[in-house]
This record gives sequence, structure tokens and C-alpha cells, in this order.
Amino acid sequence: MSNIYPAGYRVLIRPDELEEVSEGGIIIKYADERIAKAATTTGVVVAIGREAFGQHNGNTPWVEKGDKVYYAKYSGKIVQDPGTKEEMLIVNDEDIIGIIQE
Repeated sequence: MSNIYPAGYRVLIRPDELEEVSEGGIIIKYADERIAKAATTTGVVVAIGREAFGQHNGNTPWVEKGDKVYYAKYSGKIVQDPGTKEEMLIVNDEDIIGIIQE
């Protein structure tokens, strides 16, 4: 549970962890882990703002809490949950570009 709630048309996402070893077994090092994490493009929806996806016009959001999604590279703002110190991302609803169904 997060202590952050996205305002308006924004969505709170928990970005996926960075890959530290490639599929071929090569260890990946990042010069700046925070910048590398911003380049991650998948994550899990934690919360949805009240106006996201046109909810204020009676539309049903096509993304739900818990969905794994793709979002636009370098979009949004990295924020830190004051309770858990976990870094998450707040993006505009239009920056979510797909849902990953597993």
C-alpha cells in the first residue's frame, strides 16, 4: 500500500526492477541507477487518479490497479513514498501505451 495518491489524470506506477544479468549471463552495470530506472518501460499500476482515462465523464478506465503495463520511455516524475522510501513513478494516463497480459 502506498501513501501517494495520483491527482487528476495521473497514474502511479511501481517500475519493474532493473535487469542485473542479461539472458546470456552478462552482468549489467549502470553508471547512474536512478537514470537507468527512469528508462525502464514496464511496471505495475499502484493507483489511478480520479480523472484518469476520462472517469470524470463517466468512462471506465481501461487500466486497473495491479495491471502490468508498458509506459512511454522517460515519461512521468519519480517520487519517493514517504512511508516506505520506495521510488515510484507518476505518469499521465496518456503515457500508458499498453497492458501486459501474462
